[in-house]
Amino acid sequence: MAVDQKHQDLISSEIATAKNGHTNVSVIRAAGFNGHSQLRADTKADLSQFEDITVGLKATSDVNILFAGWSTTVLANAKGEIWSLGHQKLKQLDKQHHGCEEESQTIPKCAFGNHNGLLGFVDNNGGLTVISQNETGEKESGAQSIPFPLSEPDSPLLEFVALADNERVAVTFRQASNARLCHIEEFMTLDKFLEWYREPANQKYRPTAHHMVPGRPKQLLASAAGFLMLMEGGEVYSWGDPRYLSLGRATTGEVATPASQPGIVDAVDGLKIDKISTGGWMSAALSKDRALYLWGAPKLPGSEHVIKCLSKVSPGEVLLVSIPDENDQPLDILDVAIGVGHIAVLVADGDIRRIYVCGNNRNGQLGIGGEEQFLDDWKKVDGCEDIKRVFCGPNSTYYIVLR
Repeated sequence: MAVDQKHQDLISSEIATAKNGHTNVSVIRAAGFNGHSQLRADTKADLSQFEDITVGLKATSDVNILFAGWSTTVLANAKGEIWSLGHQKLKQLDKQHHGCEEESQTIPKCAFGNHNGLLGFVDNNGGLTVISQNETGEKESGAQSIPFPLSEPDSPLLEFVALADNERVAVTFRQASNARLCHIEEFMTLDKFLEWYREPANQKYRPTAHHMVPGRPKQLLASAAGFLMLMEGGEVYSWGDPRYLSLGRATTGEVATPASQPGIVDAVDGLKIDKISTGGWMSAALSKDRALYLWGAPKLPGSEHVIKCLSKVSPGEVLLVSIPDENDQPLDILDVAIGVGHIAVLVADGDIRRIYVCGNNRNGQLGIGGEEQFLDDWKKVDGCEDIKRVFCGPNSTYYIVLR
């Protein structure tokens, strides 16, 4: 879909307004499923090429994607300001008019949601904010005000909350500075977790499972039916549904950790992993020396299309991804994001940062234009340079540039 002049004028106006003394502002570009206008507000047509998305009045050099869901995109900046595009309409409360001082404002750190939109987030103080639902479970109509964090005297301080597509929830907690043991609680549903969170001493609301692993968590993510956790020491743990090679490790045998418990992804142990990403039945780990490791389903369940590089990976194995430059030398990989059946990586090509993509393109989420429904191998996206970060929603891809 071509970018029309009216839309481009709106983007240019937003950038000019947002700069207002700033040297640069962040511009988010997106491609993919747009059936709820979550990428571009003036249409519901999918975007098969990357376009600037309208972000409203808060574009600054520190804007980030807080949550990218099936129907809603939620953005946030370093001041804790939040706004949304798509199905779910979020409205920021004016905290100063509600008796809150500027320095007490919370900064969203870790968000979770489902196909309807954002359900909540953990903030920089360990507090939990929950976006309310009405009795039918649908998001309330009209613009929703983002509430203050829940204030329960017995509730623990949180570090991460992750919500899988099968509704299971995993939670970690704020640790003391000298603590070296991470506690994880699991719940069957978000409602079960919230009941426990409000009354953690009530025996009726006990977690489904409790786990302990050494270290301090750096990331906790959820996939279709499992969880992936990165520790500050670089170790990666996975647990949950082991189908489609999604855990990246053995789950049976004398020395194997059962699928239901956090187990080390042995193939990347000792490699100083710096970031993880997961979506659907695929996961990735990016090391500090810019090497990318990938595992999981080479195709969507029920699909005949296969991601070539994953097709020969055996259970318990992970793939070292190599994307060659024009001289057949491997490019350094700077960032990775995984959707449901598609992958986007940010590479350093000399002094230029570019995006390579592969996988499902049914909604144009690879941003390559044309009619291709699937890419079985890596392809460079034309016109994408000098990129800061890359993100994926289930059927969409985003990247951020400075202008």
